[in-house]
Amino acid sequence: MDQQPRPSITHVGIYCSDVAASIEWYQDVLQMDFAMSVPGRLGAMRFGDAEHEIFLMQAPENHQPPTPIIFDPETLDQLDGRIGFYHMSIDMKSLDAVMGALRRALARGSEVGKSVHHAEGMGFYVRGPDRNQFKLFVFGGQTDEADIAGQGGGAALDARQT
Repeated sequence: MDQQPRPSITHVGIYCSDVAASIEWYQDVLQMDFAMSVPGRLGAMRFGDAEHEIFLMQAPENHQPPTPIIFDPETLDQLDGRIGFYHMSIDMKSLDAVMGALRRALARGSEVGKSVHHAEGMGFYVRGPDRNQFKLFVFGGQTDEADIAGQGGGAALDARQT
């Protein structure tokens, strides 16, 4: 059977209230590379050699960002009909990278949600500068909170619960 190339996602476009502040957050917290910008209008960020993976657009003054939620199967009836962007998962490639990004997010005042532990790996939900939700994730690796605390994540685990 002839295999056709499969489509793939090339980038995600995100409205933001301050393009320059968002560029700084993506560079600092996610360690993304700056690709390009038109000051005050748009910016593009990338990991590695891609043209860009996140495209930042200045939102109109009256734009209100959606209220992101953290998925909990027991509270699905409390979603109030909200639809749209839920989260973007970033494969950080190592537990050290997850914990480093988590510490940088906390240092910038980002809100940290719950931790995620399942058979595929572990991570944390954090909110970016405009409250968009990101899951900082690593496949495999340690999934025990005691091990995470041993990697220097104890303070991050404590902070997310406050």
